[in-house]
Amino acid sequence: VTVSQLTLEYENDECCIHMCGECDGVRYDFEFTNASVVKINPDGNGFVIEGFEIIDNKPRGFETDNRYFVNDYEYSSVSFYCNDFTVTESI
Repeated sequence: VTVSQLTLEYENDECCIHMCGECDGVRYDFEFTNASVVKINPDGNGFVIEGFEIIDNKPRGFETDNRYFVNDYEYSSVSFYCNDFTVTESI
């Protein structure tokens, strides 16, 4: 997935992260709720995310705020923890 847009929203002391991306010509919207430990590291070429992984930490005993770890594995442009996420296909 190549991410074309990333936004952060704060509501009721909770951070939500929205990402829009494309893979094989299909657009997807990602919403991550209750994000924490958010790290954003743009490089000299700007902010680029060409692939990321979502790691489920439940097997390690994390079930709430740090349930998932999201990490840009290509450029380390962004990483964070969240307690839930949704993925929807865009038209």
